[in-house]
Amino acid sequence: MKLYSYGIILVLVLAITGGIIAWLGDWLGSLVGKKRISLFGMRPRHTSRLFTVAAGVLTVFVSLAVMSAVSRDVRTALFGVEELKQQIAVLDGEVASRNAALDDSRGKLAEVERQFDFAQTTLRSAQDEVRRAIRQRDQARFELANAEWQLGDYRQRIAAADATIAEMSKTRQTLADDIDRLTKFNEQLKLGFDKLKTGTVIYRAGEILWSEAVRGQHDVQSARQVLNRIMNSVNASILEDLNIKSDMQVVWADGEQLAAAGEKIGGGDGSFVVRVFALGNVVYGEPVVVGISVYGNRLLYKAGDVVYAQTVILGGDNTPENVLTAFLPKVNAAAVASGILADPVTGRVGIISGEEYYRELTRLRGMSGTVTVAAVALRDAYTAGPLEIELKISQQPAGPANLATIGGRQGD
Repeated sequence: MKLYSYGIILVLVLAITGGIIAWLGDWLGSLVGKKRISLFGMRPRHTSRLFTVAAGVLTVFVSLAVMSAVSRDVRTALFGVEELKQQIAVLDGEVASRNAALDDSRGKLAEVERQFDFAQTTLRSAQDEVRRAIRQRDQARFELANAEWQLGDYRQRIAAADATIAEMSKTRQTLADDIDRLTKFNEQLKLGFDKLKTGTVIYRAGEILWSEAVRGQHDVQSARQVLNRIMNSVNASILEDLNIKSDMQVVWADGEQLAAAGEKIGGGDGSFVVRVFALGNVVYGEPVVVGISVYGNRLLYKAGDVVYAQTVILGGDNTPENVLTAFLPKVNAAAVASGILADPVTGRVGIISGEEYYRELTRLRGMSGTVTVAAVALRDAYTAGPLEIELKISQQPAGPANLATIGGRQGD
């Protein structure tokens, strides 16, 4: 808990420090722009940008200075690698010395064993000498075992030192990669600064950025992997739309929404629809803040099912054009009521080809009296949509207009 609090304090200090420096840079840039101050013969506008760049550079240096001041690991990664190499060189020297001592001990052991063999042939006349030789042999073996144990200990220390150097090198490379990524991101934001002033809206609030049907997962971890893949696809799609040749992260999603979506997908079988949409109007140069919605994806209409049907009497205000113009919004409303997801911006769910529309309009113009207009599903339609329809128009016997029929039910 103490280390966790320490990390939070460090992040807050870095954030506050970076914010103060960014504010000062922005304030100085604005002051220079307003007072039209010029440095080094540059234009006031270029002088203002120089202050902004200096604030960004100062933020990096102050962040490294604060991290070096409060973290020994960071200081070691930046400045202590050479010292570790010197320690390894000293340990290598000690290992060489121990190896020499080990060879010397082995030589002594070989000599004692030769003496022991000779003593066996003269056992009756040299019992005391044999006992002494045995003691010397045991002592040499003890020294050999001790030397081998020390050698193993030194090898473990060398392996630990190598692992420490590898970890420090990895940490240093990670810091360097983070600095490069932030630098590239800062340059990209500066390139979009002029376009940001124009207030060009690239995505409207509620606009669907990605919609995909996925299978339910058996655990939350697998569901999170599916969501991470979708978010990476959204990020890549936006970068491609904006013609940005980079792997920078421009999409930001709320962690709680991601967790809730992962639990929903990971806790059920069947099919789900994952929709990623813009939470607000997005201006070029701003990060794209998105929301995530998850819906159950089920079959709502089979191919050939009637989505909506209505019987009308042609004539007067009920011209063929007016009849079809009023009919299609009712089809859309019926589909939405059945559960098909509409586009949040346009409110539409259905698709009908222009050729189909004008062909049926031409047929309707050739009819008179009572006719029935029906919207029929062209293909199987699920919650995710879209609903593709075709029009079926038929002439009815003369008589009063019947009530509208929606999916086989009578309605107003």
